[in-house]
Amino acid sequence: MTDSQLLQEVRALLASGWCQGAYHGSGARFCLVGAIREVQRRRDLSAAEMTRIVFPLLRALPIRRSFVAWGPASVSWGRLVQFNDTPGMTRKRVLQLIDRALVEVTK
Repeated sequence: MTDSQLLQEVRALLASGWCQGAYHGSGARFCLVGAIREVQRRRDLSAAEMTRIVFPLLRALPIRRSFVAWGPASVSWGRLVQFNDTPGMTRKRVLQLIDRALVEVTK
């Protein structure tokens, strides 16, 4: 699958159900990282393959520092969790983040 297709699959999961404070909520609801991990599980992707979509998401974050996109994996996941779980965050804004990452990977 292409990076764009993987991001679109993550987006589709979140569009059908989004949550905060847990990777997977009741029913078919996911947080951003939970949706990424679900795509990784479904497609049996390696961690290296997942960086192809995680880094564009990190670069699409509204506030970032250079260490975030290239730092340890735990820092990267943490930034995505923090974005998803920010008080007042909406599914629409999370989907917009994915849309910005899609623009990058389709260039």
